[in-house]
Amino acid sequence: MHHSDHRNRRLAWAAALWLAAAGAVSAGRAEQAPGDADMEGELKFLEAERDTLVTASRTKERTDESIATSTVITQDQIKRMGARTLSDALRIVPGIGITQTEFGIGAIDVRGVRTSFSDKVLMLLNGHPLDQDMANPGSTWVYDDLAVDTIKRIEVVRGSASALYGANAMMAVINIITQDAKDTHGVRASAGYGNYDTQQYRLSAGQQFDNGEAVVHFNYRGTNGLPRNAGGTQRAVTGPEKRYDLEWQLGYEGFKLDGRYIGKRLDPYVSPFDLNAVTQNSQYDNYFLRLSRDWTVREDLSLSTQLYYDSFDSSYTGTAGAGSRLNPLIASWGGGSNDSRTGGEVQANYRVSRNNSLIGGVALAREAYDNPSYRQTVPYNPDFNIKATSSDMSRTRWSVYLQDMWEVWHSLHLSLGARYDHYSDFGGTFNPRMGFNWEFVRDYSLKFSYGTAYRAPVLGEMDPYTNVLAIGNPNLDPEREQTFETGLVAHPLRGLTTQAVYFHSHIADMIDAVRYCPAPGACPKSEVFPNFKRYENQGTLVTDGVEWEGRYDFQGADHGSYLLANYTYQNPLLNGQTAPDVPHSRVNLIANWRFDRHWNGFANLLYNGAVAGDSSVSPDLGSYALLNLSVLNQGQLVNGLDMGLTVYNLLGKQYADPGDFSVPGRTFYGHMSLRF
Repeated sequence: MHHSDHRNRRLAWAAALWLAAAGAVSAGRAEQAPGDADMEGELKFLEAERDTLVTASRTKERTDESIATSTVITQDQIKRMGARTLSDALRIVPGIGITQTEFGIGAIDVRGVRTSFSDKVLMLLNGHPLDQDMANPGSTWVYDDLAVDTIKRIEVVRGSASALYGANAMMAVINIITQDAKDTHGVRASAGYGNYDTQQYRLSAGQQFDNGEAVVHFNYRGTNGLPRNAGGTQRAVTGPEKRYDLEWQLGYEGFKLDGRYIGKRLDPYVSPFDLNAVTQNSQYDNYFLRLSRDWTVREDLSLSTQLYYDSFDSSYTGTAGAGSRLNPLIASWGGGSNDSRTGGEVQANYRVSRNNSLIGGVALAREAYDNPSYRQTVPYNPDFNIKATSSDMSRTRWSVYLQDMWEVWHSLHLSLGARYDHYSDFGGTFNPRMGFNWEFVRDYSLKFSYGTAYRAPVLGEMDPYTNVLAIGNPNLDPEREQTFETGLVAHPLRGLTTQAVYFHSHIADMIDAVRYCPAPGACPKSEVFPNFKRYENQGTLVTDGVEWEGRYDFQGADHGSYLLANYTYQNPLLNGQTAPDVPHSRVNLIANWRFDRHWNGFANLLYNGAVAGDSSVSPDLGSYALLNLSVLNQGQLVNGLDMGLTVYNLLGKQYADPGDFSVPGRTFYGHMSLRF
């Protein structure tokens, strides 16, 4: 056994003993301080945070009264579980899975639907869409490993939501809500360190004024990533990474200017063609600016207005040399594009009566795909040398939407809405949503919803010139999806909440790169590229299944402790066959224990069922279970100082992500934050 294995095992036992010691110490203190009014008030506030959300209807509502299936992850939960990134936090959500892709970024699969770019999930930051890359769909290029220190809450709404949000809100909407000036209130700093020289730093400053407010957050994350031989026979994919993250929220006299910049340098051990690249450097620069204001027209009518500008620049270079499977076919490659979106939106909230509200809006946006380029150089075969560029591309989109929320009586809530989006290139799409939430017996509610959604082809998928290995198709149509779900929510005992949901989704006209040859004999004939590929609408995916979750919150002296379990069964079929790279079953078991006002312990057991591989790309993978353990101390040494230690994969389970990509074994992460 290697010395590092001995050291990791000792650290794992030390963490477990620390947790046990914390319990013994807190038991001795319980008699001295059986209750704390301030702590009790804070715990009740945190519980209220979980009971409301805005993402499901674009207005604040109680989760128990919403027609949507949703999960709210609070700042307190994030802190206690010891999450490092957004992906860590999302792993506990029923129906959600997190894995690596061949591009070195995280994939978010929802209810059995997984793609390399997570393009059927719409991610929002404080309500602003983050699908700003026009070359490739999805938002995980820069947001998969978003630092969580400045996040106030994460709202995850499963099911169709294009009736409210338009493109890409197919399987889920994930709204990341960050801390504002009131939440920050002063200066906060944090630092974290873990295996593979993983470092995270955060500095925030916020202040409220008589006529405004200001808050600025800075985050840095760096890691060496897994070594190339980390998985033995498996294949390492995530290499070194550095990211700089700056967010700001400035308010004055009712106006608000907010935005975020992320610069990310990723050096994965992959190329678009081979997993043995000698070098591969990817640079992403993403930012958005938004100017907004809420207006009260009269007591029953308010308006929300905004103007915004989004920018996403990407570039990549790579080389393949001796030892590469493709040598000497490909020696070097590179490319990128400069993408942007400019737009505005007006939303009106009108209270028809005490029990009836209308939410409607109009939006206009222009999307641009500028300076697209791709090149590859093959010294040993000049016939494969390519240098391709395309003219700049752009399109406009206008949208109109309306939603009616009606409390028929105290126990029955109805919602009916629709949205129409029109694109200048492929035309229009209409998407309705309807549902109800009925408390048919006290503390027992039945909910049902039906909706449609779409995923718009990005401009890079419609560009016929730049990427000759995956040719764009200007005649693409949007992907179309229908979902219905029904569920039962129950509160049979004080502190106990349980929910069971059945879902069924049908996705048609899926966009994929398929083999294509413009004329016989015109395509390169080789072991690796028997044909060119072109984006086409082809394929159907149908998934159905069940999500169940139960949570018990202890009362009295143990208030703040809870037990949680969730189970997901999903049966995705791609063109009538079992869809690859996703399990049929997934289980989370969580125990959070507040020993006293200072000490907290968190344990999470995650089980993933066996995965069927894609016979042409990835092998079948067996099931596995991971145990994560986190301990947190709050304010014991210094008021405002929090210290935590998390052990991921405590038992050192060896497993692989779809594609047979290696993943970390037992890893440690220590974190401390200070509030001034």
